[in-house]
Order: sequence, then C-alpha cells, then structure tokens
Amino acid sequence: MMHKTQNLSFELSLSDMNLDTKKIIEFLTEQRKLKNLNQGDVAKIIGTTQQMLSHYENLKTEIPIGHINKWCEALGMSAVQVIMYLHPLVPIAEDLAVSEEKKQKEIVKTKALEKLQIVLDEVKNIKDEIKKI
Repeated sequence: MMHKTQNLSFELSLSDMNLDTKKIIEFLTEQRKLKNLNQGDVAKIIGTTQQMLSHYENLKTEIPIGHINKWCEALGMSAVQVIMYLHPLVPIAEDLAVSEEKKQKEIVKTKALEKLQIVLDEVKNIKDEIKKI
C-alpha cells in the first residue's frame, strides 16, 4: 500500500503491521507450488523478477504489501483472506465475549443493588412509620 506524506513516498511492509512475515511467505510459497506455478510466473504477475521473488520466499528481502496483494490475487485469494487464515481473530473474539460477559454481570449486579436499595428504603420508611405509632 503506497502512501505519500509531504512528498515522501514509502511502502508499508508486513513488519510495519506486526504480522508474521515468515508465516505469510511460507503459506504463499506453499500455495504457489500447489498451483504448479513457478517463481517466474508469479514474479511476472506481481511485477518483479524471479530473483527478487526468490529473495522474498527465502526471507532475504522484505516483501512490500503491494506485492503480497498481487501474489495473493495470482493465487486466487485476497491478502485479507491469507492474513485472517494465518492470524485468526479468535483470541480477539474470546476477549470480546469475556468483556461482554463481564458487562452483563455488572448490569445484573447494578440492578440487584438498585432493588436492594429500594427494599432498604422501604424498610426505613416502615421503621419511621412504626416510630410514629
């Protein structure tokens, strides 16, 4: 993904996004081989050389996100699908579920305390009425 900032351009890499580069490259290399594509075929599609793709696959050179996107498309998938496959959001979903459960418990606790306060207020009112008698 190319970004321009004050006339400077740079390309995001996987490490910029805190993603496991090795895992992603290994997966894409495996998929390339399963689809019987050679490095030259994929290199042409992503707009680089066979030698550079070899460097990417051997983790000698960090691959730009733009090349990841094109490589995924060459394999018939999206980069999002690959990242989600390799970095599932299950822990995030579990955290959200726990957070929601805690929130629900807090709501129940708050409602119980409100009802208890109503009962205590009622008892106080009854005591006050008894004192008047």
